[in-house]
Order: sequence, then structure tokens, then C-alpha cells
Amino acid sequence: MSEPYKKQAAIKRASRAAREKASALDDEALTQLQRLYHETRQQIENEIRTAGQGGDRLRVEQLGVLKQKLDHSLNRLAEVQQSALDDYMRAGAQYGAEPFQDYVDPSLLKGAVDSAVLASRTFTTSNGMQLSDRLWTINQGAREAVIKQVERAVVMGQSSSQAAQEFLSKGVEVPGHIAKNLGVANPDKLARVSGEALMNGQMNPYDQAKRVFRTEINRAHGLAYQNAAFEDDDVIGTRFLLSPNHKKKDICDMHAGVNRYGLGRGVYPKGKSPWPAHPNTISYEEVVFKSEITKADRDGKEDRIEWLKQQPGDIQLNVLNSVNKQKALLAGVLTERQIKTPWKTLKVLYNKRGIDLDQLNVPLTAAPIVGQTVSAGAPVSAALTPTAHKAVSESVLKAIDDVHGDGQLEKIPIVGSRSKTTLGYYQNYTASQQPVKIGLSSQGHHKELTLAHEIGHFIDHRGVNKGKGFASDADPRFEKWRQAIAGSDAIEQLVSLFYQSGKAKGKDGGSYLVPKKHLSYLLRTEEIWARSYAQYIAMRSGNSTLLAQLRKEQQKIKDGMVSIPRQWTDEDFEPIAKVIDELFLELGWLREVQ
Repeated sequence: MSEPYKKQAAIKRASRAAREKASALDDEALTQLQRLYHETRQQIENEIRTAGQGGDRLRVEQLGVLKQKLDHSLNRLAEVQQSALDDYMRAGAQYGAEPFQDYVDPSLLKGAVDSAVLASRTFTTSNGMQLSDRLWTINQGAREAVIKQVERAVVMGQSSSQAAQEFLSKGVEVPGHIAKNLGVANPDKLARVSGEALMNGQMNPYDQAKRVFRTEINRAHGLAYQNAAFEDDDVIGTRFLLSPNHKKKDICDMHAGVNRYGLGRGVYPKGKSPWPAHPNTISYEEVVFKSEITKADRDGKEDRIEWLKQQPGDIQLNVLNSVNKQKALLAGVLTERQIKTPWKTLKVLYNKRGIDLDQLNVPLTAAPIVGQTVSAGAPVSAALTPTAHKAVSESVLKAIDDVHGDGQLEKIPIVGSRSKTTLGYYQNYTASQQPVKIGLSSQGHHKELTLAHEIGHFIDHRGVNKGKGFASDADPRFEKWRQAIAGSDAIEQLVSLFYQSGKAKGKDGGSYLVPKKHLSYLLRTEEIWARSYAQYIAMRSGNSTLLAQLRKEQQKIKDGMVSIPRQWTDEDFEPIAKVIDELFLELGWLREVQ
């Protein structure tokens, strides 16, 4: 073997070893993070229990000292978390540069590592947040989960105690809602609830921190690898490697499969790689040398539109995340630059150019249900009897039946209303948990999407674990869904707005009040499920009315001047949709086509 080929083989071997080291580093980092949060949780629980020793509830006069101790614990958590992430990012970057240490000047390798770490720190997400902003949001979330919760519980407990004493002094029975609040400041209960909120609650800080750690350590490693690779004159590009955990085909398959630059499938020259395609995942690249490029590679150059047109319809839809963009592709009007452009933007552009996809009557090459699955189980429509809005109900129920079945839901009616404030609702009896009805107002502008949303509540409440509340909130089978939504940009933005102390910067640069009560409602687990279910049905069924209404909702609707995302962009939602696919397969509501 000649010297150049020996060098190339050595770098390839070292690259594989570096990837293994980086994966082990990720595991180590997440283990340390879990240990840090467990220690902080135990410390917080002990501080709350110690403050309340000798009493059945914490009192307002004990709050000042307790808050100082809790604040100290959370400050330490934030500092250690930041320091650990910095260390692991640098270690990941150093592993990325290691394969080239025998062939590239040490000063250049150091620069490759330093610039990779800096790029990771200053990378701006789609919602305008850099790493420091995301960590600040996590830290604020921890304070809200612990300190604010303790404050509210202590004040509520004391107020309820005083109110109860007044009722008792008059010989009157204490009302139920007051009696219920008497125990909220119990030291043991409050310690347990605060600990749960830190690590297991809805949108908890620990899960958010895990996502940031995994994403940024992997980013620092990959960028350092790229930087170091291109310091070698024999390197012509890097190959996009699919993650070992990659199962269903999506945009990553396009990045790994297209020969865009005539260097071979998935190979990109310096500065052109689309890696990383997703946050919260472990994926890598591999160096490609000039001598590896063949005539077939050079002759096989293709653009992404050519590649997409050769794919089955379900893969086209997975990549484009839009039925309308798939139609535009097949009609020959979609360009490479428009592959990641949101449909709402393209629609305006096409309208200006006089392009009407509906008039083109483009047949899709495959039913717009992503993955090789079909509906299974009892049809959802069998459980719902429309007594109003029959045309709307029939359209939505057909869309749902086309996508999935259910596990024999109870029969309830769909009724009408004329409410201008409550556009839809799902009602059940509190004591027995038995479902009553679904209501739909005639005043709504997106009745189909609203009805799908309310049916989502019905399925969440009665389709999985009857009599045990909403499955989305605690059922283990929904755990992957809970992780997926917690890792989405839309939910991250809602959480960030919630913790902005009542104010947020508006689009005009001014400061505007954030409707915290409404944000709290939007962040309820069962509400997130219902919104995700409605979007899932719209996208998987391809129902034109549902899709049109979804596109309007996907625009960041303004409250004052602050944008609040109720739905997800197509790209942000696709990982969530895939998890719902897997959930429905597990429940027997979908089946795979062999």
C-alpha cells in the first residue's frame, strides 16, 4: 500500500474510533447531568422538609430563609451545568480533531477545535436563541418549577388556613375548595412536588438540559472534525452519515443519498454540508479524499429535485413535509432553493406568478400517509354521532378513519353551539370519567381543525387507559411523544415566553406583556396532545380543508406584538408525527403493509 493510501486508511480508522469516543462521551455527559439533577433534587427536598420541621405546613415567615437556600442550590446547578457543558463540548471537539493529529499542524488543529466550540456557543436556532439563551431559559424554568411553586404553595396554604379558621369560628363547615388547599404547603408534599417538577414534570428543566447537552456536544465534535479535515490538502469533502438509530426515511436520507456535487452520494465540499439535520440526535460525517472520487461520481451529479422525483411518494412527503410542496414538485414548479421554504411563503410566491396547484390537478404518486402503514382497528367514526355540523364532521371523521383506527371508544354525540369564546370542547363527567359529548361552535373559522383537536382529547381520555385520565400526561406508552414535543422548537419557544417574567420583546423592538395564563394553558400536556393530534391528522390524511386551516394556524399568531406558536412548522413537527405513528402501531390502530 502506497504512503498516501496508508495515510487515508489510518485517518478512516481514527475517524471510526473518534465517533465511538464521541458516542461514549455523550453517554458520560448525560449520566453526569442526571447525577447533578438528582443531587440538586435531593438537596431541595431536604431544604424544604428541614424548613418545615415541627409543623404541618410551611409558613410565610419561614419563606425568606428557605428561598435563599433554594436559590443557592439552583445557582449551583446552573453553574455546574454550564461548566460541565463547556468541558464536554471541548472534549467532543478535541475528539473530532484527533483523526488528523499526525497529518495536520498542531496550531491548525487547535484552531479547528476553538472555532468549533465558538460556533456551537454562538449558533442561533430557528427561534433566535443562542446557547446562552437556551441555558438561561432552562435555569428560569428550574426557578419557576421550584421557588415560584414554593412561594405560591406557602401563600395559598396560609390564606386557606386563615379562611378555614374563620369558617370554623362561625361554626360553619369549611368549603371543599378551601379544605383542598390546606395541604399544599405541607413540607413533605411540597418537597416531593418540587422535586418532581425539576425532573419529571411537564416541560421539566432536566429534559430540556438533556436536549441541549446532546445537541451541542455533537455539534462541537462534528464541526471540529470538518474544520480539521479540510486542513488536509488531500481531502475533497465529507460524507453525511445516517445515524445508527435512523429508521424511517426523511430529509436525512436526501442528504445522504443525493450526489449533489459530483463527489458521490452524500459527499459535500467545504462549507456545503447540511449536517446536522436535526437537534437532539447523534450523527456524524466521514472524510472523503480526492483519490476516492470516480468518473461515475463525477458523471452522476444530480440536484435534489432530480433525486426527489426518483423517490416514492411517501419519501417525497417525508422530505418536503407538505402535501402542497409535493404537488409543486410533481408539477415541476418546485426549485432546489424552495425545498425547505415553508408552504405559506411559497403559496404567496406562486400566487404572484399565477401558479395555482389546484388547477394543475397533479396526482400524488402515493397516498400521503408517511411510512408503509394503513388504518387498523375499529373506525373512530363509529363512536361519534353528529347532531350538528354534519358535513364538517363527516369530512373530519373520514380523514381520521383514513389514517388510524381505535380501541372501541364509547359512543358520544357531536353537538353544536354558538359560543364566540369556546369554539370547541370535549366534556366528561369528573367523578366517573365517562365521556359526555364533543361540542363545536358555529362561530369558528377553522371548524374542521377544531373538531379534530377535540376528537384528539376524546381519544387521549378514553382510547388508551379508560378511567385513568388523559393518557398523554402519564401513560408510559406516550413517553416518546412527550420527549418529542419537549424537544420541538415550538414548545421550546412557548416555554421561553412563559419564563420571560411577564414581558417579551415584540417584532417592533418594544416590550409587550405575555399572556401567561394563556401560555400556561397552551403548555398543558393534554392541550399539546390535542394540537399535535389535529396536525397529525391534517398532514397524514392530506385532507385539503384541514391542511389549509393548519397552514393558517402555523403562522405565528400575534397576541399584541408577541408571536405565540400554537402549531408546529412541518419540519419541526415531523419527528413528533413519526412518534405518533409508532404509538398507533403499538396500540394496534395502524398496521404496516408488507
